[in-house]
Amino acid sequence: ATHYKKVLGEKKSEIKRLDATVAKLKKKEDAKLKTLNTIYDKKVNYRLRSGIYYRLGRDLLKFGIKVDNVYTQGDAVYISMVGDDDRKITKLIKYISDQYYNDLEEINIDKIEKTGDFYRGLLKVVLR
Repeated sequence: ATHYKKVLGEKKSEIKRLDATVAKLKKKEDAKLKTLNTIYDKKVNYRLRSGIYYRLGRDLLKFGIKVDNVYTQGDAVYISMVGDDDRKITKLIKYISDQYYNDLEEINIDKIEKTGDFYRGLLKVVLR
C-alpha cells in the first residue's frame, strides 16, 4: 500500500508540473493567436484611405475652398482651410458629413475666424 501511495504521489506531482507547463504554453499560444488575428484583420479588412482623401480633395475644390495644410494623427485628418466666404466652409462641412456618413466617425471644426479678406478653419475628420 505504501508503494502505491508513493507512486500515486509521484504521479500527482508530475501532473501538477505538467499542468503548469500546459498553462504557460497556452498563454503563449493565446498571445500568438491574438497577434495573428490582428495581422489578418489588418490585411484582409484594410480600407484604402487614399480614395477618401481624393474625394475630400475634390470636394474642397468643388466648394472653392483652398487648403493651407493637411496632416494626420492616427485615424484623424486635419485640414487647415482658407475660403473667401464662411458659408462655403459650412456648406462644405454639411456636404462632407452627409456624403461620407458611413466612412466618418467624427467631423468637427472648432471655429472659423476671419483673417483679412479670408476665413480660416481647422477641420478635423476622423475616419472609421
